[in-house]
Amino acid sequence: NNGSRYVPGPVKHAGRVIEKVIRAYGRDAAAVTDLVRCTVIYQKLQGVLDFFVTLRQRSDAGGVGMIRIRRVKNRLSKDYDAESRSVGYRDLAILVEVGWQASKGGAIEFVPVKDWGKGTGR
Repeated sequence: NNGSRYVPGPVKHAGRVIEKVIRAYGRDAAAVTDLVRCTVIYQKLQGVLDFFVTLRQRSDAGGVGMIRIRRVKNRLSKDYDAESRSVGYRDLAILVEVGWQASKGGAIEFVPVKDWGKGTGR
C-alpha cells in the first residue's frame, strides 16, 4: 500500500444538474463538469505528486489518451495563501474528462478520449 485511500463521492442528481444548467451555465449543458466526484487521500505529499504524474502519463497530453485533464487547482502551491483563503486547508483538485461509449447491450465501457464520440458514446 502506498498510503493512499480512495473515497468515492456521490453522482450528482439529475435535478441538481438541470438547476445548475439553468442558473449557472446559461442553459449550456456541456458546461456541467462535475457529475461524479471522488477523493484520493495520501499520507505524504510524494504520493500526491506520484498520483498526478501517473494521471498525466495516462492522459492525452501524456500520449495514452484514456483521460483528458481539463483543470488543475493547485492549492498546494507556495503561492496559494491557505491561511487567509481556507483556514490552512490545502489540496490538489483535478478535473478529468473520461471517454466512454455504450455497448449494444447497454453496458458502459471506457474508451480513449480521442475516440469519444466516434461510436455510441458522447
